[in-house]
This record gives sequence, C-alpha cells and structure tokens, in this order.
Amino acid sequence: MSFSIRPYHDDASACAEEYFHAVQHGTHEKYTKLQRNAWVPKIPDPLTYLIDETCIVAEVKGKVTGFMSVTAEHHISMAFVHPD
Repeated sequence: MSFSIRPYHDDASACAEEYFHAVQHGTHEKYTKLQRNAWVPKIPDPLTYLIDETCIVAEVKGKVTGFMSVTAEHHISMAFVHPD
C-alpha cells in the first residue's frame, strides 16, 4: 500500500474519526469494550480536537488514514492509524 505524509490542513473531522476507529476497533484484542469506551466513547468534537497541536497526516488515495500530533512543548501527543 502506498501512502503519503503531508501537513495537517483542516483535517480535524477525519483525524477524530481515525482516532475513534483506531481505539474502538484496532485495540479490541488488548482492551475490553468498557476500557475502550472509557478511552474514547464517541468520535471527539472536531471543533476542539487537536486545536492546540501541530499535526501531520497520512493519506492513501486522498483519504486520511492516520495522523501524529505534537504539543507546544514538543511532546508527542497522538499517533494513530486506521486499524485496516
């Protein structure tokens, strides 16, 4: 599978969905449903998601399939990919 990495541009909705699916579906062998729901019970609000972080996204055929974010203090905050 070929993918590309690019800067984040108004991708909050796509990243929020990738985060939800990565946790809810990609971790089902390691975490119980109760644990996954405590972690991320629903898709986060795109208006506030990643608002204060610097991000890059991975795309396959123009669709966001993962992302990584860094805080203002230069700490990795998020690193998630779609479980498929």
